[in-house]
Amino acid sequence: MVVQGRELSTEDIGLIQGLLVAHRDWSRTRLSEEICRMWDWRNARGRIKDMAARSMLLKLERGGFIRLPDRLRLSTNGFRNRNAPLMAHASAPICGALRDLRPLAVRIVEPVLSLTIIRKVVFTQIRDESGCISHIAGGTLLH
Repeated sequence: MVVQGRELSTEDIGLIQGLLVAHRDWSRTRLSEEICRMWDWRNARGRIKDMAARSMLLKLERGGFIRLPDRLRLSTNGFRNRNAPLMAHASAPICGALRDLRPLAVRIVEPVLSLTIIRKVVFTQIRDESGCISHIAGGTLLH
C-alpha cells in the first residue's frame, strides 16, 4: 500500500506497531522522527520528512492499522482549533431525488468563518452514530 508517496509493506506496518508497543512513552513527534531516521526518509535538503511521517501515521490510524498515543497538546493551528458558533438551522432530513429538489444554487462561500459555519451545519447533519463524519467531496472519513 502507498501512503504519503511511500510504499508500505506488512513488515513496515509491523515495525511501527512494534515501536508503539516498545515505546509507549514516545510522543507522536518522537515516533515520526524515529521512523524517518530508521528508513532514512529525507527531503532533497537532507532533512527528515517528519511532517510526511506524521501524516502517514494519522492515515494508518484512520485506516485501523495502528493506534497512536494521545496528543500531548492541541494543535497550534488556529484554523484547526476554531469552532463555529452555534446557530439555529433546519434539521429535518432532506429526502428524495435530486431532480425534485430544484431549483438548486451553488455559491462560493466566503469568508473563512462562513465556510466554517457551513461545514459545522452540514457535518452535523451527516454525522453517524459512531462519531464519524462522511466528507462527500473528498470521499474520505474524518473522525
